[in-house]
Amino acid sequence: MDFVKPRRSNAVYVDLKGRKLISGRNAQIFTPHEWTILVALWNAMPHAAKRSDLIKAIWGDVETGKATRTVDVHIAAIRKKLDAIDVGSIDSIYGLGYRFIPGRKKLIFSDSEKEI
Repeated sequence: MDFVKPRRSNAVYVDLKGRKLISGRNAQIFTPHEWTILVALWNAMPHAAKRSDLIKAIWGDVETGKATRTVDVHIAAIRKKLDAIDVGSIDSIYGLGYRFIPGRKKLIFSDSEKEI
């Protein structure tokens, strides 16, 4: 699918295979860990994703104390990329984890006509 010329100006195209979000001429490419976290947050919507679930999605069963700050660093990077294309935000839920809050732009997934 060619994302060079989006059909709608209020849409963000999600390239699942390429791990990127495209809004107009602006594309944000995500690392594999960032993408895994973002997909987990989308799948949990409208609820929050537990921090422990995000850690398991990336590294499997590891000691959560060592990976907690790493998740925070990945979330910070994801937030910057989401802000750059104004697609939504990630809220921190104290004592639980994180929640994706969609913005005004629709998310259109490349592998289907699924929209958020």
